[in-house]
Amino acid sequence: MSLIKWTDREDFPTFNNVIEKFFNGEGGLLSMVSKGTSVPAVNISENKKAFEIELAVPGMSKEDFNISVEKDRLIVRSEREETKEEKEKHFTQREYSYSSFYRSFKLPENANSESIDAKYDNGVLRVMIAKLVPSAPETRLIEIA
Repeated sequence: MSLIKWTDREDFPTFNNVIEKFFNGEGGLLSMVSKGTSVPAVNISENKKAFEIELAVPGMSKEDFNISVEKDRLIVRSEREETKEEKEKHFTQREYSYSSFYRSFKLPENANSESIDAKYDNGVLRVMIAKLVPSAPETRLIEIA
């Protein structure tokens, strides 16, 4: 009689399997790095007048970003491809690199999607989203019948 250990079963997740999948599985951390995909660090803050989203994306230029509003979401995308070629007397060396990221943020109900500004400075992309100005309730007279 042979005993089957639970950890020998393929359908039972072990700690090692989970870690392996996280780093090396399809869409895992190492596959994203090898494909040039990264997820920039983000800070989100709010004050009385606006929301501010800061993304840490050093080494880029403002032309590398695409920022849009789609329904109730703010979408920040970046795609950059670089080619470097060095010619020497007897050989040519070419290097290619590709990097991209995609971030999506749900806009709060009080965000003014018509008033969004962005600025890129010293490796930080700042997106400022104005808040809607609350309208004062309308005053109306009620006739007594």
